[in-house]
Amino acid sequence: MAVNLIVLAVTLLMAAFLGVWIFFPRLRAWMEMPKYRFLERQRQFLGVSRDPQPMREEPSLQEGRRQ
Repeated sequence: MAVNLIVLAVTLLMAAFLGVWIFFPRLRAWMEMPKYRFLERQRQFLGVSRDPQPMREEPSLQEGRRQ
């Protein structure tokens, strides 16, 4: 019986979220904003982390490789 109530509650919640998402487009933008914020920050991070020149090793590391 408890399992049926849990399944029913989750189904009703999902139906409510889906109904709000379909019938209220302004609220849809607000609901999806975290996704777009994350994607924008990821693009900014990738743009900052890319260096136009390849990384060079420190001189101390190069000296350790001499044979």
